[in-house]
Amino acid sequence: MPSLQPEAGKYDPASVAGLLRLCAELKTRGVYAIVMMNNFWQWSGGFCQYLTWAGKGPYPYPPPSPGGSWDTFQKSAGQFYSDGKAKEMFNNLLKAIVPQLSSNPSVIWELANEPRGMNNIKSFVSWIDETAGLIRSMAPGQLVTTGSEGQTGSPTYAGADTVRDHQSPHIDFITFHLWVENWNWLSESNIEGSYPRALERAKAYINDHAARAAKLEKPLLLEEFGFPRDQHSFAADSPTTIRDKYFDEIYALVSSLKATSPMAGIMRGPGRATRARRVRPSSGSPATPSSATRPTKSRVGTASTTRTRRRPSSRAGAPSWFA
Repeated sequence: MPSLQPEAGKYDPASVAGLLRLCAELKTRGVYAIVMMNNFWQWSGGFCQYLTWAGKGPYPYPPPSPGGSWDTFQKSAGQFYSDGKAKEMFNNLLKAIVPQLSSNPSVIWELANEPRGMNNIKSFVSWIDETAGLIRSMAPGQLVTTGSEGQTGSPTYAGADTVRDHQSPHIDFITFHLWVENWNWLSESNIEGSYPRALERAKAYINDHAARAAKLEKPLLLEEFGFPRDQHSFAADSPTTIRDKYFDEIYALVSSLKATSPMAGIMRGPGRATRARRVRPSSGSPATPSSATRPTKSRVGTASTTRTRRRPSSRAGAPSWFA
């Protein structure tokens, strides 16, 4: 997929037009998009790309790049929050994109995918407040959130504190992610044997975030979670026996918490289309194939990713989909 910003300060016209078209079509269909404007991780450029553009050396690619180190990469990404030049380039992107979508009720803004404070926490917290405030100044009628994964599996190392990281008055709701395998709560070589302990820790993680959200009195959204197929297979037709059990448990817990906590629900992840269908475009341009009925994620290079679901009715108060 082409990058929206292939070079610092240069925005690809076709990609920008595509993002605008996507959001217009979502509005027509009564669907909202969480538009992710940056990334802690490497797969869309993200923080380290801005640092490279700012003259902070070559991109510190993590594994499987030869000689790559996850520790080096994460600590490098964490320096973004205190680099004035890198932040200015990102703010310029926001100033170029946000006003064009500020009147679209389908759009919700997300600062970045899984931003971590690492060893730069003071600057990290300031960046959240400043960036969310900048977006709010340009789009006062739209929701803004962080994109945080929450406490993570190693909060001290990641520099993560869910309450602290969502305390800005410009942040409307709390996000968190849950990845039991990534955090080594589940054994890749013994999925069945390690499942009970992984489920126990996953439930505790969800309950802990519901309690943290209550302290801020802000809605809580589980944006991402997942589980591998049986025998850790990647074949599309392989069984999902244990994953199905895990999903049932997670959905049941989240559903039960909605009545007693700020839990808003779960953002449904990417789905595989069962068929292509043709849609009637709202703008009068030629019809194009559209995939399936499930919400999707679509990645737009360095600039943004969208997560889609039914849209809220307004920014004021708790929107309808937080019910």
